[in-house]
Amino acid sequence: MIGLLLLIASVCTGFACYYLSCAFTDIPTLRTSKAMMAAKKQTGTGRENLYDVYLTRIARILSRFLHLDPVRRGKLETTLAIAGIPLTPEAYTIKAFLNALAVALLSLPLFLILPLFGFLILGLSVLMWFSTYYAAFDNAEAGTAAVLADILEDFQEDMVARAILMAGKAARYGDNFAEFDSDTKLFFD
Repeated sequence: MIGLLLLIASVCTGFACYYLSCAFTDIPTLRTSKAMMAAKKQTGTGRENLYDVYLTRIARILSRFLHLDPVRRGKLETTLAIAGIPLTPEAYTIKAFLNALAVALLSLPLFLILPLFGFLILGLSVLMWFSTYYAAFDNAEAGTAAVLADILEDFQEDMVARAILMAGKAARYGDNFAEFDSDTKLFFD
């Protein structure tokens, strides 16, 4: 009977600690977070899961403790702007670190049961950091490639119009190539 009371008291204490920590760090509660996610799905503004919402919120809180050198900060700030990620460079770096730390914390219980598997998961957490951190650079390259593709497409459409114009003028001149001057007469009327 006492064990059951201790179990109920510990569960209630856990819930109380969770709600107090949410209140102190200004993290929305689970019900509020689900309502926000439902609103985002209805408006179609984004597809984030609850883990990313909490991770981003905690990263923004901890970002004031991280100071990047100006060169790295400027490079990452430009990359985040191109990739369309609305985070400061410090918050993005902390978010990548927290993401890797979450995976690393999963390896701690495994060290007691299967130490080799624990090291494997620890190595995966390092890979997770690299994957998360350099995702912005990959997105920025994809964004730059998309802009260049749009420019190339516009250029090709413009070249098609000019080629049709040249073909029309060449057909007008027929076989009389003496009057046909490609440098002046095709582009200027």
